[in-house]
Amino acid sequence: MGQGAVLKVLEENKGWMLTGEIMEVLHESRGSINNALRALYKHGEIMRKDLNTRNRKVHIWKSKDTEDARNGSKKHTEKQ
Repeated sequence: MGQGAVLKVLEENKGWMLTGEIMEVLHESRGSINNALRALYKHGEIMRKDLNTRNRKVHIWKSKDTEDARNGSKKHTEKQ
């Protein structure tokens, strides 16, 4: 399991996902999922939202490619 597997799950989901939901799909440990998510986020491949629930900070994740597809690659056309 690596960053590619996590990115594929996020791209196929097309919505925001909790780390635990990604863990269930890939049957991997929280640590390995978190490492992959951290690297993907650092390299700009995915987006993160921070939520505060019951005095806990929770991250939800989404693929940037999914967002670009919904906007008709708006980001690409703006650069031209």
